[in-house]
Formats: sequence, structure tokens, C-alpha cells
Amino acid sequence: MKLANLGALALSACLAGGCLAGCAPEPRIAVPDTGPAEEQPLAAAAQEPAEEADAGEAAPAAAEPESEPVHEHIWLPNYELQVIPAQTETIHHDAVTEEAVELHTVCNVCLAIVDGVADQHAAETGHVGATPDVEVPVTRTVTEASDEVREISPETTQLVSTSDTCTTCGETRQTDKKTVDPETVSQAVQDDAGSPLGAL
Repeated sequence: MKLANLGALALSACLAGGCLAGCAPEPRIAVPDTGPAEEQPLAAAAQEPAEEADAGEAAPAAAEPESEPVHEHIWLPNYELQVIPAQTETIHHDAVTEEAVELHTVCNVCLAIVDGVADQHAAETGHVGATPDVEVPVTRTVTEASDEVREISPETTQLVSTSDTCTTCGETRQTDKKTVDPETVSQAVQDDAGSPLGAL
């Protein structure tokens, strides 16, 4: 029993003194105390690219106030049908006459023609006597005077425009007078309808 106790004591002494090979404790290396780990610079370095990326992005522009949309006017003329009266002129025709000799009863005093009224003429004027079948030069009217209305140009119609209207916004503007012959427009429409493109 005493031997066992001695052996145990010897073993304890060897362990304490490091006598046993391979059992000696490893020497400890002193590490200077530098304080807490320097993680802050690493974190800052990780954040710098993100900040630079944010700085590279342009800041959103402030919203501009909405304004009315601007468009290019598409003007179309406003045409109205106008009737142009016929153009006429008045031509006067003078009377056509001829000189002739006729037989008449003539008052012997005043030489008035008193065919069939010689007695009445004598009673009214007191002229006495009349001579029958006296040759009297007279002017005969062959054609009466007249006025002739002659047409210079017939009545026509035309399309007249003095203003334009925008087909987009409805704005109206005054323009110089423009005229179009309706027959010309009608003929153009017929030509377009008869053409291969117009038939499509």
C-alpha cells in the first residue's frame, strides 16, 4: 500500500516537472493585447463601393408640370357652294322704216290728212274744202324698235373658301379666297374611281 502511494506521488511529481517525454505542456506564446478586432475598416471598405454606386446614379429629375400637348395643324379649307348668276347684256334695236308715197284726202287750208273725217275737221276748225287722192310722202315703219337681252355666260356654281379648319383641334383661321369648279371636282372623283388605285 505504501509502495502504491509512493508511485502515485512520483508520477505526480514527474507530471508537474515535465519529466515524461511527450507529456510536457506546450509553451505558451505571449500575444500583445491590441484591443478589439479591427472589423470597422473592413465594414467601411465594404460599404464604400455601394456609396460610390449610389453617387454614380443620377438623381431623379423633379417632375415638370404637365403642359398641353403640342401638335402640328392639319388645315382643310371650308368650302361653300356659291351660285353665279348668268351674265347678260341688253342690245337695243332701232325701228326699221322706209319712205313711201300714199294717197290721202288733205285739208285745203292746213294740209292735214283728213281721210274720212273731212266734215268733222271743217266743223271743228272752220276750214272749208278738202282734196282727195293727194300723193303724200310718208315714212312707214317696217320693224318696231325693240330691246334684246342676250346671254353672255350661263349661270354657274363654284365652291368658295375663305377659311381653314384644323382637323385635329378644330381651330379656324381666315385665308385668301379660293375657288374650285364643282364639275372639276366631280370629274376628278370619277377619274379616281375608274383608276386601278381608286377601285381598291
